[in-house]
Order: sequence, then C-alpha cells, then structure tokens
Amino acid sequence: MGLMPHAPLTVSAAVPTPREQAILALVARGLDDKTIAAHLGLTHGSVRNRLTTLYRKLGVTSRTAAALTTAASTPPIHPPPDESGKLPRPKSSCA
Repeated sequence: MGLMPHAPLTVSAAVPTPREQAILALVARGLDDKTIAAHLGLTHGSVRNRLTTLYRKLGVTSRTAAALTTAASTPPIHPPPDESGKLPRPKSSCA
C-alpha cells in the first residue's frame, strides 16, 4: 500500500532538502518555474513537482504563501540600506 496523495508528512520528511531550499529561495526572489529550472539545470516538470512537495512540507497552498514563509524565516544577510540607499559600514571592534 503506497502513500496517500495528501498523507501527513513526518517531522523529518517535512524539512526541505537542499535542492528544495534552493528552489524556494528562487521562488522568494520572484522567479518563475521555467527560469528556476534553467538556473538549476532541472526540467520544468521537476521544479513543479518539487514545489508541490514543498507546499505540503510548509503547509501552504500557494506560491505566494511559500515565498512569504521563506522570507519570514530567513534572516537578512546584511543590514538593510539606509535612507540614501547605502549599506551601513561594519562597526569596528577596535577601540
């Protein structure tokens, strides 16, 4: 007996794989499936299948919800730019 199409995932299975994380990061940047496929060297169908799996893992039903989930859980790499658009300089640890 195989898995039911919408069977709940176990905790370990609910963690996105590194490839799924890469796809999700590109979705969060606004790329479409075909562009993601070309960027990662996958077929369009593979990206769609992995996104379906990701939606189940994240408990969402849309691309936007997946992107928002990712954006909300990903810390920024660097501080946001100031009002002039410049990145703040790192603080010196020397006194």
